[in-house]
Amino acid sequence: MSLIKILTYNMYLLPPGIGGRNGAFKTERLYEFIHFYMQNYDIICLQEVFGMFSKRLDILINAAKEYNYYIVTKKHSILEWPIFPIDSGLVILSRFPIKDVGFCAFPRGSHADMFAQKGILYCKIQIDNQLINIYNLHMQAQEYKEIRKIQLQTLCNYIKPNFPTIICGDFNIAFNNIEYNILKNAMYSIDKNAKNTLQSVNNYCNMLYSSGIQNGNEELIDYIWLLFNNNISIKESTIKTFPSKSIHYNQLSDHNAICTTINFM
Repeated sequence: MSLIKILTYNMYLLPPGIGGRNGAFKTERLYEFIHFYMQNYDIICLQEVFGMFSKRLDILINAAKEYNYYIVTKKHSILEWPIFPIDSGLVILSRFPIKDVGFCAFPRGSHADMFAQKGILYCKIQIDNQLINIYNLHMQAQEYKEIRKIQLQTLCNYIKPNFPTIICGDFNIAFNNIEYNILKNAMYSIDKNAKNTLQSVNNYCNMLYSSGIQNGNEELIDYIWLLFNNNISIKESTIKTFPSKSIHYNQLSDHNAICTTINFM
């Protein structure tokens, strides 16, 4: 079986009217990702690709179809209860067939996160004769640790421990923070042999290798975790920067991506 590249990336494509650092040129940044980077990966888990009040999610979906990806999103309606004005922003793209899908919403968040339906996007994919679970999540931002504890418990209750499992996304928990121990213990409660792939391969994770912004500081807050991995080897796990060719911005997001390459033994 050939090597399989898995990417998690917070694309910072916020809804219209919400800017911030590199907040402008959202559509331009999306097109650059599609044309120059997307096709290099087999399984792509994206955060902050918000579809409400914007055509950017449609642009991504149409491009993914052209490049023969299977696509998983959560259809959003402002008529659902409880009401969230903004969707989850989560997308999974896979070059391998999708056998099952699901979505688990977190309890409503706080501050700006209270308007978005944050949660966990799930799919089961088939790679040759092997099934693998993929969970893509985006947790509460900023200093709300107690909310993230509840979200981690929601994740633990939602996991289906029956196949090799990838849990990835923007956890908003910095590696060099004591809160990381809560995240690690949550992963170990699901599988005592769970691995943070970046740390497992490179034996490092610290703020020198940042992936995003937390409380104004550059931190490592995005991860790819591998669980129930008895027949999977991790070949490589790296932090990826996606530089831009534009004169208006240097990178495609305020996050770097995490890329992990696996192989079934």
